[in-house]
Order: sequence, then structure tokens, then C-alpha cells
Amino acid sequence: MSFPPGYSKPSLYVVRRDPQWCPRTGKMRYGSRIEALMTLRETAAKAHHGQSNRAEERAYECKTEKGGCGGWHLTSQPFDETKSRPKD
Repeated sequence: MSFPPGYSKPSLYVVRRDPQWCPRTGKMRYGSRIEALMTLRETAAKAHHGQSNRAEERAYECKTEKGGCGGWHLTSQPFDETKSRPKD
């Protein structure tokens, strides 16, 4: 069995299921952070080699308390620290 570059341990390898979609955002839903990061890495490699024009920069969790699906999504939006910190 071969693994993606950088993922040689079976415990880190995540088998992808059929794509699921978030009802709130319409984005593809990844079941775990590792699955989303693996896809992000693959997408970045394809873009670097001119095989894709996708520009995702990071993965984020879709919070259920905000009406989300509880999965992970990819976005091209840079991280905004002001939105993630609680107000004092």
C-alpha cells in the first residue's frame, strides 16, 4: 500500500469516502482535520505544478453551534485573528 508524500504511517492515513456537502456553506465536508489537511496539501502541490488553479490556504472546522456540519472545510481566505479571539 502506498501513502501520500509525508504520510507513511497507516495511523495517519485517512481513506476518503464519497464527498459529502455542508448544508450551510455548500462546501465539501471532510470528516477529520487530517483528511482536510491531506487534501490541502494535494491541492497546493497541483497548483504549484500548474495542474490546478485552486488557491485554498487553510482548513477550518465548521462549528455546529453556529449551525454548521461539524466537519472540516478548505478556504482560500487567510486566517483572521480578530475573528477567532474572544472579546475581553
